[in-house]
Amino acid sequence: MSSEKKNLYRTAAGRKFVARNSLLTDIFQKSENANVYHIVLLILSHFFIATGLNQYTHSKRVDFGFGLILKNFYNFDKAVQIWLYCFMSTCAAFLCFTVWANFRNFSREYKIYWDWLWTLLLILYYYWSFKITGRAIKDSTFKLPLGIFLAMETVRFLMKVHSFVRNNVSRVIAQENCKRVFPKFSNFLYFLFAPTLIYKDAYPTKKKINWKFLGFLLFESGCIMLMFSYVADTVNSHIQDYGLRKFTVTELVVAIAQNIVRVGTLTMLSIFAFYLHCLQNIFAELTGFEDRFFYSDWWNDSNPKAWLRKWNPIVEEWLYFYVYMEFKTHVCNNTFLTKIVTISLSFVVHDWLLTALNIIHK
Repeated sequence: MSSEKKNLYRTAAGRKFVARNSLLTDIFQKSENANVYHIVLLILSHFFIATGLNQYTHSKRVDFGFGLILKNFYNFDKAVQIWLYCFMSTCAAFLCFTVWANFRNFSREYKIYWDWLWTLLLILYYYWSFKITGRAIKDSTFKLPLGIFLAMETVRFLMKVHSFVRNNVSRVIAQENCKRVFPKFSNFLYFLFAPTLIYKDAYPTKKKINWKFLGFLLFESGCIMLMFSYVADTVNSHIQDYGLRKFTVTELVVAIAQNIVRVGTLTMLSIFAFYLHCLQNIFAELTGFEDRFFYSDWWNDSNPKAWLRKWNPIVEEWLYFYVYMEFKTHVCNNTFLTKIVTISLSFVVHDWLLTALNIIHK
């Protein structure tokens, strides 16, 4: 999507939501592109057969990665408990916002202290959410999938809370001398599960679920999860002798090249297909959410800046509206400094996620 066309959905009032499919959904719905989908399925079948043969040759058993998947869901019940804590604390943020708004009818000299008190509490809420989740991940013996899931869910909930608060603060202030109209909790609850980080009272939705499309998404998600078994076998075949014998330069070069092509590329494509296409479309289908602009044609861009924007517009739009535009409008109108602040915040959060990964591996 060109920058001119994308800007049509960014207005002074915020993000404009319209009914549209994900790019790959539109591409594969065309009959001339159906062959590409079948080729992908053929390649996946080749990977599964190759993985089965490799497992049978080395261990005389074939599980196609199911054993690895089950092993990585160790302590699943505890992960659910931590997620429920994150979810309940997010719902409590809605209650706190209504308390702040309803009891804001103080005299003008006390109103500013009331506002600063709740601003401080909001900042502490952000801090302790990162702190408590990080501690919980460290103290629990989670494997990589559950640990990164909890870390990413913490970030997602916090981004949603910030979007909700920021979009409704101006509404509360504007309705200061008249009857207030607050968003309903049902709207907030829908927003928590809708695949967007920009809060609105209403989105373009549909009432019926396309169960056939949902079934295909679940099937594709399962195939992608099994794809990681092939990646794991590829990695294990290269590192199982590490430290036990000396490697020649040729062996090291070949191993690095194969890992870059097989592991690196397949991991990146698998993350994109699973998280940005399948998972977002599954939640969009279940919630009836019709604006499915979760990614763009990043594979056609050689410009790193355009590539990053097209890779994950969900996060990019949140950074644009709530960091870039806020800082530029209310703090400093310097474009370069605003970009530095936006990128720095993104780096800090990504660094926290990588720190969580490092804790899991330890």
